[in-house]
Amino acid sequence: MTPSKLLGILLSYKTSLKANPPVRLSPEQQEGGSVGPEATLNHLTYMVDEAVQHATHGKFEKALRWLGFVQGVMWCMGLRTLAELRADNRSTRDDLS
Repeated sequence: MTPSKLLGILLSYKTSLKANPPVRLSPEQQEGGSVGPEATLNHLTYMVDEAVQHATHGKFEKALRWLGFVQGVMWCMGLRTLAELRADNRSTRDDLS
């Protein structure tokens, strides 16, 4: 995946999550217990914003790891199917040029 493809995916997800303000979960929320769907979506929005920052500041591998987490949660929540996620990640000729 190219850096421009990664940014495109992240910005697409940011658009689809935009109804949820970016809020980082507290360490207690991250470590234990479950959180509600709204808090989870808010945290995903935060993670997408952070992943964009990682990608634009040369931390490509870190941004890819964050993307993987975001995609996994989106799948678990039923926001994207596996087929959609694979299509999101698939390279096109435009991505390679």
